[in-house]
Amino acid sequence: MRIKKNNISYVISVSVGTGCYRHIRISGDRTLDDFAACILESFDFYFDHLYSFFMDNKWWSDVNCYNHPYSEEPPYADRVKLAQLGLQKGTAFKFLFDFGDEWRFQCKVLRVLDEDTPEELIVRSVGKSPEQYPDYEDFDDYLDFDDFEEFNDDEPDTNTEDFELMSDDDFALEIPPLSIPDDLMEAAYQFRSDKLWKKLNDNEIFAVSLSNGETGYCSVMGALAKFTALTLYIGQEGWNSLVKSLQCNTNEINDSKSFDFLLSQNCLQTKLSNKSEVPDAVIKSVRDYADKHGINLKGNKSYPAFCKFKSYMFPDFITEQNDFTFMLEALRASHEVAQELNKSNKVQLSLDSSIDTIPLLTPDGDKFHWSLINPPEAVPETFPKPELNNDVLTGRIKQLPQQGTWECKCCIFSQPVVDTNLKKMVYSSFIVAADTDNGSDFSIDNSYYFPSSTEKMLSEFASAVLEHGSYPCKILTEGKRSMAFFENFCEKFGIELIEAEQFSALHDLLDKYIHTAKEPLDIDQYMEMIEELDSMSENELTELPKMMLELLCSMIGSGILPPKLEKKLKKINK
Repeated sequence: MRIKKNNISYVISVSVGTGCYRHIRISGDRTLDDFAACILESFDFYFDHLYSFFMDNKWWSDVNCYNHPYSEEPPYADRVKLAQLGLQKGTAFKFLFDFGDEWRFQCKVLRVLDEDTPEELIVRSVGKSPEQYPDYEDFDDYLDFDDFEEFNDDEPDTNTEDFELMSDDDFALEIPPLSIPDDLMEAAYQFRSDKLWKKLNDNEIFAVSLSNGETGYCSVMGALAKFTALTLYIGQEGWNSLVKSLQCNTNEINDSKSFDFLLSQNCLQTKLSNKSEVPDAVIKSVRDYADKHGINLKGNKSYPAFCKFKSYMFPDFITEQNDFTFMLEALRASHEVAQELNKSNKVQLSLDSSIDTIPLLTPDGDKFHWSLINPPEAVPETFPKPELNNDVLTGRIKQLPQQGTWECKCCIFSQPVVDTNLKKMVYSSFIVAADTDNGSDFSIDNSYYFPSSTEKMLSEFASAVLEHGSYPCKILTEGKRSMAFFENFCEKFGIELIEAEQFSALHDLLDKYIHTAKEPLDIDQYMEMIEELDSMSENELTELPKMMLELLCSMIGSGILPPKLEKKLKKINK
């Protein structure tokens, strides 16, 4: 045991999967290699594989990465101390252990202490540690070298950031057990067996005629990334999402544009994952199916998850029968494509991205009829244009003096919150406005699904204008979302709306707002709050503040709350 005096220590939260985390206190004098050993010991793992730390909080990034001392690529984790990394409260980074099983640990600095920690401490432990080698009778049998070979590092990982944004690892909620149809699970394992990502790139598209009469466009992901999936984009809305996805160059894109890309996605997806990447509800469903059909879950990417992406909503799991059906139809079409590629090449099947047409597969009994179609033109993304329908409020604003220039923007917060009406996780919106003449400013929050709440937001903006005591001659803004949001308001009051590039106050105001606004709960805080609520008696719950109790009761049936807590709330809510 080393007892070297150091004047800084850290408390770092490390989580794996859903509801399982450790809070580790460690000295700044320790290296990242020391921290890796402490993480693995805290989760009862053997330290028997290589690892990497991704300090920019992006899986497989090489921008700020530290590797196991035995890795081929520097820099090495035993050469850098924690105190040299510039860690601050709130700093998040990732730890990947075992490049075969890909155990993914999310790390976040909770506290920075001006005192020494002679020996590492686990100050909080929540959740049972996952099994490092579950259900493996023999470790050699577990190693599936064919699966390892398909995820080699010879190709540049150009798609990682997109998929990082779409991952559910960093913000997860308790969900009820999912009931996934057997035929869908069978098709997912057929997709895994076909390994279509070895034959197609994500821009080599095929289409399928769906049972609702619409066309679904299928993209196979995995050729250039460590993310393996079949993604189905349905109809014109889906095609628009697909085109935006293919145009997204993640080597050049910044965080803002990456988030904007995520907000626009509308698709269904079958993703092949490792056990550590999926919640318990999915694990149970997969294991039930595997047990019933004699499927061996050993090896890499053996847990299929079925996900749904909808614009302005946090990615969710498929639960509706129609979506299960569409995903099944896409997976069956992908098997047909895989079979045909065993007999013909991509050019012959019009699957090459240089060809203008794309193949359309139409179900014909147990077979498919192949034809060629021209893909539709992508329609530019449109944004809500709310109108102010309150005549009294309109009249009162028009009586105010009109003067000066304002800088305003309608933004989307990058952390999800619960929309209590939809009982879904959504990306909330807010407005910031700065009167550049007198230096005053204000902001408006909205915690509901953006497309259906814009008129409410505009009404609140108008009320804030009335309280301000004047309205502007000009509004400067940026981005098509903001231009659409303020368009009708400016027309109503004779305000010149300008999409500008230079601002005197807007960006500083955005920084101020984002740093002072109350941040949504991270997963550790959420789990701690839920645990505390779950342990309360009915009498204790009834003594909670009225607004909080009403919020909790509004979540009944959403799958967000633990069953025991929900049962108590149902009794209180009667």
